[in-house]
Amino acid sequence: MIDIHTHILPCVDDGSSSLDLSIKMLEEQINQGVKEVYLTPHVCYGNKQYFEKEELIAKFNDFKEKCKHLDIKLHLGEEIFYRSGSYEAFKQDKFLPLGDTGYYLVEFSMAVDFEDIDTTVYNLICLGYKVIIAHPERYSYMNKALMYKLRESGALFQINTSSILGVFGSGCKRRAKMFIKNNMCDFISSDCHNMDKRPPNLKSTLDFIEKKYKVKIENKF
Repeated sequence: MIDIHTHILPCVDDGSSSLDLSIKMLEEQINQGVKEVYLTPHVCYGNKQYFEKEELIAKFNDFKEKCKHLDIKLHLGEEIFYRSGSYEAFKQDKFLPLGDTGYYLVEFSMAVDFEDIDTTVYNLICLGYKVIIAHPERYSYMNKALMYKLRESGALFQINTSSILGVFGSGCKRRAKMFIKNNMCDFISSDCHNMDKRPPNLKSTLDFIEKKYKVKIENKF
């Protein structure tokens, strides 16, 4: 199993707050049978808390060295929050893809489609970027028509385990079901932030989907 969206890299965002917690999260991933994990800290270009990609690479390499005793493969990426100025930042190669896959994990506003998401994704793909949209089921404006538009543009979709299990409410759960039942769910990820409210829980969710929807999500690029 591969988890492509996590907040395990310590002390860089609202995810893990310590090395010890990060190691516990990785140990739980291993317990569930996860073999590869992508560390995808929040990145918001222009924000005062924004880390340059070189800084994240250094932090990742340091963390990876401290976790070398764990039997799990680690990759670095980012969860890129798209905002004004992000398009130019993409053109300037300011962001990190998911490891060496060439795919970029991009997050949009959850409340208002102020960036015209389908046009934005189309423009990024025209620039040569391969886009995975982070947890689109959490976007309150997401509907079937928009889902198909985004797919036609070439976007892939990553759905959160917590949405499927109902942690984020009935609206997110309903939209997650829409993606799964229309064969538009390309990746399911834990988007884990800690060990209590948003823990690594990929295996139980994949088992649930396979049993309830008779669908097997491979989580492969």
